[in-house]
Amino acid sequence: MKKQFILLMLITLFSITTVSADVYTPYLGQIYGISITIFLIPIILIEGIATYFLLKKLYNLEIKLWHILIVFLIANILSALIGFIFSGFFPIGSRTVTPNRSLLLALAFFISSLVEFPIIYAFLRKKTREALKISVFSSFLVNLISYIMIFFLMLTTNFL
Repeated sequence: MKKQFILLMLITLFSITTVSADVYTPYLGQIYGISITIFLIPIILIEGIATYFLLKKLYNLEIKLWHILIVFLIANILSALIGFIFSGFFPIGSRTVTPNRSLLLALAFFISSLVEFPIIYAFLRKKTREALKISVFSSFLVNLISYIMIFFLMLTTNFL
């Protein structure tokens, strides 16, 4: 268990400069012209590993890390595709934190969480009777972690 925790911490530390979030990723692609996969890889790892530990520790569910990572791969690709649709509605602006960009980030968080929870639910529905509650909670929690990291990056760097 210590090795898994250390792995999670290392991935988090090395991913901080490239972390973004699924619905917000296409907006960044508009600004920077960067491939979406650069941003999705750390998101999938962070959200997948965080959910793995959440399900193991809090709910005592027997799951495999690779299964969770596949679930988050699917969930994040779907929410990124939805992000492409929404990114067309927002003009490309400066790279500084503004109230509009903060509002866009909050909207992206909410949409990401709503899009991802049914996919998590589909994975958990045969594993526990509390699948709906667990999937909503884990979706909002891991997206909150991702988006808090983005917000702090927005405040401390010109990355976004």
